[in-house]
Amino acid sequence: MEEMLDSLRDDCCIPYLDDILCYAKTFEDHLEGLRRVLKALQQHGVKLRPNKCEFFKREVRYVGRLVSGEGVRIDPKDLNAILSLREKSPSTIGEVRRLLGFLSYYRTYIQDFSRIAKPIYDLLQIKSNNAHGVMERSNKTKGKSNQLPSKTPVVWTEEHKNTLGTLIDILTHPPVLAYPDFNSPFTLHTDASEKGLGAVLYQWQNGKLRVIAYGSRTLTPAEKNYNLHSGKLEFLALKWAICEKFRDYLFYASHFTVYTDNNPLTYVMSTAKLNAVGHRWVGELSDYNFDIKYRPGKENIDADTLSRCPLDIEQYVASCSEEMSVDAVHATWEGSQVAKKRDVAWIASLNTTQNSDITNTCPEFSHHGFLSTINHSELQRAQKEDPAIREIIKLKENNQTLTTEVRRGLHGPAKKLLHEWKKLHIDNGLLYRKTTHQKQLVLPAEFKKKVLKHLHDDMGHKMSKVQSLCPMLRRTQIRDMRLNPAKI
Repeated sequence: MEEMLDSLRDDCCIPYLDDILCYAKTFEDHLEGLRRVLKALQQHGVKLRPNKCEFFKREVRYVGRLVSGEGVRIDPKDLNAILSLREKSPSTIGEVRRLLGFLSYYRTYIQDFSRIAKPIYDLLQIKSNNAHGVMERSNKTKGKSNQLPSKTPVVWTEEHKNTLGTLIDILTHPPVLAYPDFNSPFTLHTDASEKGLGAVLYQWQNGKLRVIAYGSRTLTPAEKNYNLHSGKLEFLALKWAICEKFRDYLFYASHFTVYTDNNPLTYVMSTAKLNAVGHRWVGELSDYNFDIKYRPGKENIDADTLSRCPLDIEQYVASCSEEMSVDAVHATWEGSQVAKKRDVAWIASLNTTQNSDITNTCPEFSHHGFLSTINHSELQRAQKEDPAIREIIKLKENNQTLTTEVRRGLHGPAKKLLHEWKKLHIDNGLLYRKTTHQKQLVLPAEFKKKVLKHLHDDMGHKMSKVQSLCPMLRRTQIRDMRLNPAKI
């Protein structure tokens, strides 16, 4: 189904297994989109059962959610199953896991889910069994997972019952989550405490701040040792929210803003006083283009009512009393601006026409004449001579299906390109990686050295500036290439 409707996906339909959601802004566009979907299914010999189809509805149930023009919400039919949990009293670890698994399915509708559910999560933790609070393990259990057996009994107290009741009360009055608009900037709020990490993704829509998704998680045993006052937990919340929880939203966003109640965090990535872990987090964050703004803690409370009663824009912006200076932003993101077009490994963001030279879309590159004289035929030749790209082009030209035998027949670099298979397309004889908002040229191996040389020499990043050089190198080098500036 994914392959049959690949050209229509995110344009007029969203396929998921055997469910297809067709959508449009107007009735006329909906008719045209529906015609294209039915034609594509007909060409592949797919038959539909009329009694399982719904046409021209303003709201439909899709993948367990009610989807409409207003957003996504929980189906009221599911509330009966949720309300029945109120009388549940799990007696074993297995029952607690099943309970949390069911509630976690709706966690995107609950702000700070992990913090609220922490007393229940604590039941799954192995307790220390000596006077010093250090967990001992027998020889039989060494090397095994730190998980309690499913049949281990638990004590369900009044605290756990109240926690479950709180989660159920929130779910019976869930917010309507808005659809993300990738042409508009996102707003992200992050926070951390000794109980866990929390984040809320927002977006301005029709003059109001709408909730896109909630995110939260508990701390690992190692993270519980972080000093809250050192700011490391706040830094962790920032990195986790951007690079993990909301990566699918933010990685392709042209720009977004992060609000935090930790003022030092607004400068943490431009300071030299970071340990190895901090530098690694900075490297991960350099893939994204965003600003960090400070808001006092009393104003950084993301109440559940915010999604139903959005704040006034002017009042909200005026409450942001401090923000990063231009110098701080430049020092922090000198690497991310080079990669503003969000290129991935061995891919450069370029625009091309059939009979003209290549012009780079990134202003930082064009100022230095970067790749400005490579013509179309030269790139075609280089791609065909590149072993990895040549194999992918051959598969694409033959409309080859990716079977296990085909995958096994490819060598290492070509297999890495298969991770982007659905986004790879041939246009005017060149292999590109196409996304919703951009087209990226798959860079032949012979030009990689030129890319690295430009980033290192032409932009003034000398060998002594390894810290600022690394984020840029990692965006253009092959992932398994060892970082050795002396050999570049």
